[in-house]
Amino acid sequence: MFASLQVAVPPLPTAGVPASLPSLTPGPAGAPNEQLMRAVAAGTSLIGAYRTHGHLAAHLDPLGSEPPGDPSLEPTSVGLNQTLMAQVPAEILRVAVPGSTLAEALPHMRHTYCGTIAYEIEHISSHEQRTWLRSQIESGAHLARL
Repeated sequence: MFASLQVAVPPLPTAGVPASLPSLTPGPAGAPNEQLMRAVAAGTSLIGAYRTHGHLAAHLDPLGSEPPGDPSLEPTSVGLNQTLMAQVPAEILRVAVPGSTLAEALPHMRHTYCGTIAYEIEHISSHEQRTWLRSQIESGAHLARL
């Protein structure tokens, strides 16, 4: 879009984004595991990115051109990898897609928000309405069975 306007866009800074979170190690008994807490926070950001920017990666063009996408939809953008995502329980992320971990739920989020239907609902000011819509969208309850 900016190229068509002949406006230069500087690259995004990457200084604050870690290459990857440290590997998970058990914490002292009863103490929260800091690495797991960081992975959960990163997972929350990743799920939020799919809900907010997933439509940018949706395959909507009937002629098949690739969508522009968004870098925030990549787990590496928040320092996650498969090992870390397999440690994050999906239920703590409040998603309605199948899967017991972030690693299992993420492909369903990708299919839901980046498939052939796009959803933009995060601008809705009512928390109750947004939550209900997310539940309907992510569970597939609104899809007609043919």
